[in-house]
This record gives sequence, structure tokens and C-alpha cells, in this order.
Amino acid sequence: MHEPSQGGQKARPALPTVQFGWRWALICGAATLICYFSGLRELSYVLFLVTIVLGTIAEISSRFTLSLREQSPDPLDTSPEEFYIHFPDPAESGWHNYTVTPSKNIYKEEFCDGGLPNVISKYEYSIRVDQVFGRLVDLREEDLNTVQYEVVNGEVREAEIRSRNPYDYIVEYIESLKKDVTWNEITGSLRYFILSIHGCERSFFSREQQRLEKGFASLAKKAAQLGGVRKPGGHYKPMNDADEQSKAAIRELQHTASLERFGISLGELRFYEHIIQTLEGLISGSDDAR
Repeated sequence: MHEPSQGGQKARPALPTVQFGWRWALICGAATLICYFSGLRELSYVLFLVTIVLGTIAEISSRFTLSLREQSPDPLDTSPEEFYIHFPDPAESGWHNYTVTPSKNIYKEEFCDGGLPNVISKYEYSIRVDQVFGRLVDLREEDLNTVQYEVVNGEVREAEIRSRNPYDYIVEYIESLKKDVTWNEITGSLRYFILSIHGCERSFFSREQQRLEKGFASLAKKAAQLGGVRKPGGHYKPMNDADEQSKAAIRELQHTASLERFGISLGELRFYEHIIQTLEGLISGSDDAR
């Protein structure tokens, strides 16, 4: 399913305390006064100089130690900076991974279907209660020898995309990118994963699991009545010998408006197994879900 591991800075051992000691400086200072009032003036002058030297060394060493401690992270602060979640591979040799950085409210998507190019996208996200919204900020495609930028700082590089791909279908692709750079709601496993990082209560994930299981069971029952079959990670399809009426009914069953009656979305239907597994991990609090 996913293997959300945790990254970021590791705690380093505490720096040793530099102890030279104001204690000896104070002792020498006291000895200086005793010698002075006892008539041992020459000795008192020597001790006075020693006191100054010891005090200076103690001050410098303490400031140096403080500076090093400020530069070193707190050894007790082991909070991870980045979180990872792996989605079902699009192909045996491909990958589909997300890296979430909660301190910056951004996540990165890396996608490869087993061939080239590799698509790397960066999004920023915003949380509103239990909803997550995101927008595409950067997108690039990496080949063996080239890197092509499709979106930079939230701007679609339309002219460059058209010059590289003078085909009719590129119009739809550009329109899709323009939609992605605006704020859109994030659903599915990624939504729950981000919410968990930001401290969402487990009871919410339990309610979402119940909603999805109930809706999916009702949809599966209706699809079965129409002769629809489904493989994990896909949609319902008619049997090979189904008539045109049944095929149309199964297609209609999976339209957005129809799925809303069952309380689920098209994305939730497609990735149902992965979402349920993600929710189960978050509810149990296991390391496989965070």
C-alpha cells in the first residue's frame, strides 16, 4: 500500500559543557583580598592578575559553549520535517510517491509509469477544518537528457508547451494545467494523510471509513444487479456479453451525480482499497500510516 516513512533532521548528541570555572576565579579573588589586607601586597597583585585571567577565560569559554548550543538542534526535538506516502505503482517498474512538508504546507508528487518521462510536481496546500485544498506550483518532466518545465511558480508555460507539442490534444492538457494551478479540493488517501500529520483526531478517520464502506457496499450491490464487475484499483465494467442498455446503466452509475447518492466520489471508487488501508493505519496509529 504505502510506506509512509519519516525524514528530516536527526537529533544530534548534546554538546559537552565547557567548564573552566568561575569558581576558581572567585577563589583567587578572595585570596587576593586576604593577601592585600594581610600585608602581602606583592602576592595580592599576582593573585589579582591571575583572577582577571581566569575570569576572562571563563567568560570566553561560556560564550563559546552557548554559541555552539544555539547552532545545534535540541537533542530532544526529533520531530520529522518530511513525511512520505507511496501510492499503488502505475506499473511494476514505475512509482507514484508523495512527500509532504507540513512546516511549509507543501507536498511533492513524483510519478512514473515505468517509462519516461518522470513527472515531478510541487503543490501548496491549505487545511480548512477537515478539508484539504491544494494548487499546483511547479511541474517538470525529466527525461534521460532533458528537463522540461510545464508550470513555474504557478504559471503555465503555455507557449513553450505548444511549441514542443503542436497537436490538437495539447489544448486539453493546457486547460487541465490551468485548472490545477487554481485551488482544488484534495480527496482520498492524500487528504487523510495530510490531516493526520496536522493532528486530526482518529475519530474523524473512523467516521470516514464507515462512510466509505457503507457507500461502497451499496454501490457494489447496485452494480452487481446490473452485471457490473470491478477489479481493485478500477471502475465497474459490464460483462462481455452485456447488452447496450446494461452498459449504459453501468456507465451512468459511475457518473459524479450518481456516485453522490452513495456518498462517494469517482476518485474514492477507483482507489477504494488504498484509501481504506490508509484509514485503517491512521486509526490504529501504526507506523505504516504515518
